[in-house]
Amino acid sequence: MRDLSDTEIARLQQLLDALPAAGVAGEADDSDAPLDVSALDGYLCGVLLQPQAVPERQWWPYAQAGAASPLQDLVRRRHAALAEAIAARRWFDPWIFELEPQAEGDAAAREAALLLEMLTPIAKSWPSEWCLEANSLAIQVHGGYGYTRDFPVEQYWRDNRLNMIHEGTHGIQAADLLGRKVLMENGRGMQLLAGRMQATMAQAAAVPELAGYAAALGDALQQVGSATQAAWATSNPTEALANAVPYMQAFGHTVLAWTWLDVALATLRSDATLSIAASAGRMGAARYFYHYELPKIGAWLQVVSRRDATCANLPENAF
Repeated sequence: MRDLSDTEIARLQQLLDALPAAGVAGEADDSDAPLDVSALDGYLCGVLLQPQAVPERQWWPYAQAGAASPLQDLVRRRHAALAEAIAARRWFDPWIFELEPQAEGDAAAREAALLLEMLTPIAKSWPSEWCLEANSLAIQVHGGYGYTRDFPVEQYWRDNRLNMIHEGTHGIQAADLLGRKVLMENGRGMQLLAGRMQATMAQAAAVPELAGYAAALGDALQQVGSATQAAWATSNPTEALANAVPYMQAFGHTVLAWTWLDVALATLRSDATLSIAASAGRMGAARYFYHYELPKIGAWLQVVSRRDATCANLPENAF
């Protein structure tokens, strides 16, 4: 299927701008902003990655049986091109602005771009999920008052709950990470990220207080790598992406463990005796993350490695 040209993409945007202010599923939206081609691209990917094929009449409210329109034709062609790319594991170049290398052949810029590609789903989704959990704990600490407007914590929870939606829904970010980012350039981005982590681990291994954390991070990185290979062992996107969300949770925890190890190194360099209260607090937070949070990745990655289809195979009417 021939994909859209730049001229046709511009025409598609014009046609989308002319649509009524409603979501792509045809429901009223709180915003008057028109649908743009990048949002449409993400929406079509979500449609295509469902366990079972979704009929056009369900995902595109403007489709009319037996009728053709310029808008319908362009959307159908993009849908077909994405379906072909996903089936061939070729994936696609989404219609979004991405970081480009500063110059042809600039290796450092290209590596930075690849690392940005790898970490973008984590930067958007990990804080949106786990900062919300922090808000929830804040409500719990306040007891019954936390549920009232006497204190601002309930408003913080409501405000932060939106982050898992408007930054690109959690499931789409997860599918992007496991379905596209880790496969880019034959896994080159994953290798670059692992290299950066290993450099930090090598420094931490030489510090007695942090050697155990360096080993734990190395084990977590190995688990993520093994789960990635196991998920794609059958080369079937539906099987591989059935547990994309727990994969992203484990991947995010591993990245944050790396961040905490880097923070711990910097803390001990500047205040080896932890004489400053903030230094003791940073080291305590790092210790907590390694003891209580990082071990969770084993359960998340277990279903990824098995390509567990428990959720994907549950019929819709069972819900």
